[in-house]
Order: sequence, then C-alpha cells, then structure tokens
Amino acid sequence: MKNLRDLRIDHDLTQQQMADYLGVSRPTYSNYETDVHDPSPDVLRKLADYFHVSTDYLLEYIPKAGADKAVATRHPYTANFLSRRESLLLEDFRYLNESGKYRVENCVRTEKELQAREEGNNSLKKMRQKNTSAM
Repeated sequence: MKNLRDLRIDHDLTQQQMADYLGVSRPTYSNYETDVHDPSPDVLRKLADYFHVSTDYLLEYIPKAGADKAVATRHPYTANFLSRRESLLLEDFRYLNESGKYRVENCVRTEKELQAREEGNNSLKKMRQKNTSAM
C-alpha cells in the first residue's frame, strides 16, 4: 500500500510508531506497506481514521469511469461534504512532493486574495452607485 507509506512519511512517523499505534509488530506493519500482507478490516479502518482518509484511498482503489456522480465524501475536519471533484483534487495533492504542495498552496492563497479584492471592488462599486443614486 504505497499510499500508506506516503502518509506515514508525510506525517513524519516511523514504522515502529505506526506499529505501536496499531498494536502490531514493526515487521507486520512493514508488510502492510509493501503489500506482503493486507491489514484486517479493523486495522484498515483504524489507519483511515488516523490519517483522515478513506479506506479506498489506502487500498488505492480507483472508481470506474462514470463514478464521478458517486456519493460525496465527508471531510473529517469540517464535517462538510466534499464533491467528487474536491476529493479527487485532495487525492492528487497527496501525491505531490513537498515542493509541489508548496506551489499549490501558494497558488490557492493568491487566487483567494484576487477573489477577495474583486469582491471588495464590487462591493465598493455598489456602495458608490448607491451613494450616487441617493443624491
């Protein structure tokens, strides 16, 4: 399970720390990461909960074409639901190296700032129009 290894590394955890959390030996945990053995459903759920990902993500399950109308995925931090598009973006983000993640974060921040300025300008224009019409 390549995704499991990537998540562990992204969270700066050792195999031993994960093994301790799951209550298994380090070699057993290593076997999960290298696909020698599959974790039990209980261990799989525990891993998904720990990393706030789906079991599908851990198992590297890719839905067949036409599945983008699938049920929305619940986001663990906001208790909101993510659209399929948002879920796929997050999944893609997880595959990026740190440099790529940094660039994406900067791009999103820049876009948010631009939109905030545009909204501010639109609000300012509306206020000016309202003041002009009141005169």
